[in-house]
Amino acid sequence: MKTVAKQIQKRKRGVTAHPFFSWLRDCGLPIEDRFRFSPLMVEFIMGFADVNKWFLNYPKPSTALEASINEHTLEDRTHSRLFVEEWSKLRLDEQLGWSVSEMLWWWFDCRETEAFRRLAMETLDLIVNNADPLVRFSMMEAIECVGDVFFGTTVGLARELGNQTGLEYRYYGEYHRVREDGHLHTDESDFLRSRLSDEQRRSALYLVDRMYDMFAEEMGLLLDYSRRLADAPAKVAQDLLDERGAFLSQTDSSSKRWPAGPSRGGRISTTQHSIDQHLRARRERLSFHPFLQWLRRDGDVGPKQKLQRFVPLWAINILGYKDFNRYVLRYSEAGTPAERAINRWTDELASHGALYLRDWLALDLDGALAWPPSKVLHYYFLGDHSEVHRENMAKVKTYAFSQRSPRMRYWLMRALEDGGDVLFRATAPLAHAVEAETGRRLDYWAHRHHAVQPELSPDAEADAVVFTDEDLTASETAIALEIVDRVFDNLEAELALSLRVAEANELAVPLREDGHARESVPRTRSEAPHRARPAVDSVG
Repeated sequence: MKTVAKQIQKRKRGVTAHPFFSWLRDCGLPIEDRFRFSPLMVEFIMGFADVNKWFLNYPKPSTALEASINEHTLEDRTHSRLFVEEWSKLRLDEQLGWSVSEMLWWWFDCRETEAFRRLAMETLDLIVNNADPLVRFSMMEAIECVGDVFFGTTVGLARELGNQTGLEYRYYGEYHRVREDGHLHTDESDFLRSRLSDEQRRSALYLVDRMYDMFAEEMGLLLDYSRRLADAPAKVAQDLLDERGAFLSQTDSSSKRWPAGPSRGGRISTTQHSIDQHLRARRERLSFHPFLQWLRRDGDVGPKQKLQRFVPLWAINILGYKDFNRYVLRYSEAGTPAERAINRWTDELASHGALYLRDWLALDLDGALAWPPSKVLHYYFLGDHSEVHRENMAKVKTYAFSQRSPRMRYWLMRALEDGGDVLFRATAPLAHAVEAETGRRLDYWAHRHHAVQPELSPDAEADAVVFTDEDLTASETAIALEIVDRVFDNLEAELALSLRVAEANELAVPLREDGHARESVPRTRSEAPHRARPAVDSVG
């Protein structure tokens, strides 16, 4: 462990000299404007609570070392609340002026935030596949050290800004700094005294170096964005507008029709037949869920408001599905036809987020919710409504990271798609009714997911793969059945939440006097209120 500790300190000295920190100290901008990089870090900062809760934490610690790591995660998971508090004190809501859909697009789809999302997924992968507490400790210690470097720079700026405004900036300031001192919030002595095997040492050193490499990449992105924002704010704003417009106007470029994915025809082996039958039984049971019955039932709530009352709950699942397919399920180096077949399927499924946001606008959800960006952060990362979806996503990601076999990933993806199909069969009639009433398309909730499909290069070998033709081992069969149950248990819990929230109108979707949801028209750029900082103006 001494070898690992030396490497952590060596890499720490190197990253301390990153030019982003000298820019922060000496760029000459007003102090408040130096923190305008903050929106780039939404995924990393706000998602860190979930990393501690459901990935770094051991559900059933069996050793003192695992218990010590759990002790640390209890403290570290609280820091994202400080960031939301800071967001308001830095007046980022006013500077950005973003609607809910604009904030969601920035978080899940914008090129500016893509690398942060990709690196966040890689971090989860490394955690899941390095369960040894001595190895995991090394990774966590590296993370704490890069935090020490980062907050060691921001603390002085936060103190100076506080002297100007009279406010306490707890996330970037001293309050957080003393909690990011380069060490875990637990007794580290047992870790530091441990002797590592050659394999443990190699794994630990790899994780340490990878964490520092990721941090350096992120600091480079923060520096580039900050400089562009300072030097050419109007261009940054226009680039965001153009990118978001292109994202929302995507059309189908493929000749392949829905459903996506590998063919379900051909031979099915005995063991996989049992999985298929179990999935079909779970699908049948889900189709009778009370929430789906509520969607089908006529009543006082019209089709549009029924959709409005629950659609926002699903943003994390649906918009996060792109990165889940792209960075979790996809093989970075697909050598076999089966791996290429999975990759072709992920490419198809990764395109649906644009449809969800187009439907969001067609349903006037920006106007119905009227949330500023800080409320979006609080709702989706800290709110009770989102807790079920975030935890369930964590469970599914854990299966995906730990199951590398194409056949196992096939059953995970099949279960997710079949479960979604049950939901969309219930929402499609509502979407069609809203389309008839408003003249606006609702492709996502009408189950027209082929409306945006990428053009795939020909690959006859991959298209010929039949994932169900070979018997699985007893262990693989058990895991596949477990995966199916996990996916459908998740869906049942999420539908139960949707029913509760929709029936009680917990999102407070407003009504006009005639009983219909208040109409709102998406703002055009010319109608947006004037802002002093056009660099972060509305993106549409």
